[in-house]
Amino acid sequence: MATEPKENQEFYCYITRITLDYNNIINDNDKILKNWIKKLNMLKFNLAKCYQKIIGRYGATEKTIDAYIEIILNSFREGTIKETIRNYNEIRDKEVQEDIERERIIIATKLERSRITISNSIYIEMLTTEDSRAAKNLYLEFKKELSEYEYEDEDEYIEKIEGYMDDFIQKNLIFGIFVTKKILAGFTIIDTTKKFKIDSSLNKAVCTYYIQEIFVSREYRTKDLKLGQKLFEYCIIRCPKNISYISLMTRPDNRAMILIAEKYGFVQQSITSGDDKNPLLLIKNFDKAENYNSPEYDITLSTPPAAED
Repeated sequence: MATEPKENQEFYCYITRITLDYNNIINDNDKILKNWIKKLNMLKFNLAKCYQKIIGRYGATEKTIDAYIEIILNSFREGTIKETIRNYNEIRDKEVQEDIERERIIIATKLERSRITISNSIYIEMLTTEDSRAAKNLYLEFKKELSEYEYEDEDEYIEKIEGYMDDFIQKNLIFGIFVTKKILAGFTIIDTTKKFKIDSSLNKAVCTYYIQEIFVSREYRTKDLKLGQKLFEYCIIRCPKNISYISLMTRPDNRAMILIAEKYGFVQQSITSGDDKNPLLLIKNFDKAENYNSPEYDITLSTPPAAED
């Protein structure tokens, strides 16, 4: 098998968020190289555990900045940077699977507790054809709230919306949150196979578990119920074990969505989503070492509401 030219190899540093290629490292005066080393050296004397974990994955016996720099530069010079990255990914994937399973157990336990501690019966389940009418009405409410309720022929528009919902239901992509007496109060639509280019993917699209929509009817948006929060937790727990990223898109001015997403470890990407209406891309990386720059993240942070008398 032919060896790929050194000039075609590149490396994304999870610690500094800087991408290097061979042309950077062969010139000691290269601005990108100097900036990379400068940023790393600033961390040298108080190296966080998440950075040590990342460095260890690259095979460093001593989890130090100097060891890390040496491994990366030598890998470039020897033309083995792709092999170094591949070894890192194998170790990372194993650790991520362990983290996903732990988080799955935590959220499953918390969701179950929340159903018990709320006086009104609240549950989440996949929508079926029996829920079709309620789901369509709620989706129309959703579109009106987004000011996307635009049409020349209202009947034709409603028929189009109903067609979307029928498709979501038939493909098992939509899940509803119900309150007293099986009232559909909100929903989430999930696509398990959507790909995005993200900051760390070196301009390649990665497979994500995509939260297409989360919506709670205005009538049920109360701090006591926290239905939007429960839908977020439900999406996380349903993420397949073989997918390391959860994605969602939104408008930059949708502060409510951004804040709740960041609470659950989603990080805003500098790369846009590619969608004109919802250009802001947020990614939850299940690898907490690589996701270190998110706000303090602890899935147990969300406490279920106290039971009412």
